Formats: sequence, structure tokens, C-alpha cells
Amino acid sequence: MDCDSIRGIILDYDGTVDIRGDKWSSVMLDAFRSAGVEVSLPALRRAAEAVGTYLVVDNLVQPTDNFTVMMQTCAGLMLKYMNDNSQIADRFVDTDHTAYTVARYCRDYMEAGFDIDRTALTMLSAQCPWCS
Repeated sequence: MDCDSIRGIILDYDGTVDIRGDKWSSVMLDAFRSAGVEVSLPALRRAAEAVGTYLVVDNLVQPTDNFTVMMQTCAGLMLKYMNDNSQIADRFVDTDHTAYTVARYCRDYMEAGFDIDRTALTMLSAQCPWCS
């Protein structure tokens, strides 16, 4: 790699979970399905878009919240939204266990990818010392 020709590096994680390039929507769909929630990808996306506003405007995520807490809050709101719009069965509404299961799936998935991310960034740093 010719590091002299590189002028900058943008690390853009918006919409992806990690360096593998997996989309949040796919990971979240797998997370909900692993918790026993059968939902379509379009329904999940609509719920995520609707909930994103609540998380910010209503201060439902605090600066002290860790990833799992934030994802559990998000998953709980998404479950409620999808139930209110008849996209899932009632038994999943506002169930802490289901929201926590979704949050843990996402956290575990993220942690599994950290080694891959770390390896790629370490290789980049070794080849382009100004990146470290």
C-alpha cells in the first residue's frame, strides 16, 4: 500500500455494524427472530425509523447508558411500535425479556466483530504510521 498517496481515512460506521459491512437492519432482524419474534424486514425498518425519533427527542437514551441498555430501550420501543401496527403477536409487547434478548444478541454480535475490526485497523496502522 502506498501510504504517501493517501490523504485521509474516513471511518464511517453509519448504517453498518462493523468492518464486515453488515447492515444494522439484517443484524436486528436476526436478533428479533432469535428472540422468537417473526417480523418482516420492511416492518422492522419502519419500526426502527419511527423509534429513532423517540430515542432522541424524548431523551430515552442517556449518556451513561451502555450499548446493551440503549439497544434494550430501542428493542422495547420497536416491539411496542410493531404490535401497535399489528405487525407482530401481542405476546411480545413491552416484554423486558424479549427486548433484553434482542439487545444481548446485538451486543454479542458487535463484540465478535471487534477482533476483526482491531486486526484490520492494526494492519492499516502498521502500513500507514500516520494513521495511528
